[in-house]
Amino acid sequence: MSISKNHSDQARRNGALSRGPITPEGKQRSAMNAFKHGIFSKSAVLSWESQEDFDQLLHLLTEHYNPRTGAEALLIEREAVNLWRLTRLQRAEGALIEDLYRRERKRLIGHRGMVHNYELDIYEGIEANEDEEFDDDATEEKGAPPPEPPSLPTHQELLASVIENLADTQRGNYIRRERESIERGHRRFLGMLQTMREMNPGFVPETSTTQ
Repeated sequence: MSISKNHSDQARRNGALSRGPITPEGKQRSAMNAFKHGIFSKSAVLSWESQEDFDQLLHLLTEHYNPRTGAEALLIEREAVNLWRLTRLQRAEGALIEDLYRRERKRLIGHRGMVHNYELDIYEGIEANEDEEFDDDATEEKGAPPPEPPSLPTHQELLASVIENLADTQRGNYIRRERESIERGHRRFLGMLQTMREMNPGFVPETSTTQ
């Protein structure tokens, strides 16, 4: 048996013993080493989100910025992830506003009921001190209609109030900080792309066209 054959057999035996990376960190490094395309997008789309929608976003950005090199393509993919995060953040913000709106409206309705009940008690001549005697003329005067419940703010007024106080909530503050982070990422993207193209101004890629 030749030396090369022995070496080949030994390599196969060693390969059979290997089970690849075991730890999560090792598996992640292995995935990064095998990367050819999608280093950012593979971890950007959550299981309940649409990979097709993300791919379309990446395609639109690629057509718009027309990357000239692999580094530029990678930078554009990272910008697609950044915009995808912004889209997710907008959905979260909308859900938070709806939740806060419902909570505040429920609170106002409850408060209105309490105020109205108190006013009705006064109207009917009932006070906390049950021993107090009321003037007969006051209790028998039923000509005036009972008091109306306090009015609630309009939808627009309540919504404006919720949005105005959004940043005061823990979740609202988190959304604000995330948006600022995304905006910084976008500015970095534009700056890095401009720097790359200024460093290699003679490279002119073939212009892409939309069919």
